[in-house]
Amino acid sequence: MFVFYIVLFFLAGTTKTNAEAWKSPPMPENQTQVLQSWKQLDKSIKDGLQSLIKTAMPVVLEYSSQLNLSSQCIKEGLQLVSGLRGLKRWAFSFLDASGKSLDGIMSGTVTSLGEFDQCLRASVY
Repeated sequence: MFVFYIVLFFLAGTTKTNAEAWKSPPMPENQTQVLQSWKQLDKSIKDGLQSLIKTAMPVVLEYSSQLNLSSQCIKEGLQLVSGLRGLKRWAFSFLDASGKSLDGIMSGTVTSLGEFDQCLRASVY
């Protein structure tokens, strides 16, 4: 949950706010342009995640040292970070399946249990 808020804070702080940033990019006209667009998107996501991990890691490590976590828990947490850094589907599926409390927070909803079955299906491969 804490990591989710860090991601949200990072995205809010690095998002362009002018109207130009929200305009749609021109539509690619051929396969080469489509491929270049996908590669550029992939690079942007990787760069953003790398920056987020670099920013959040000291805070996460500081809090984890105070929580008396097992070595197995720390190992699996680092494996998740590695999966996110490598844009692995299982890592994003795991995060997506977790309970996030942002839905309905303005109306007082404080529970979100996540997707149990999706969480069980998320495996490292």
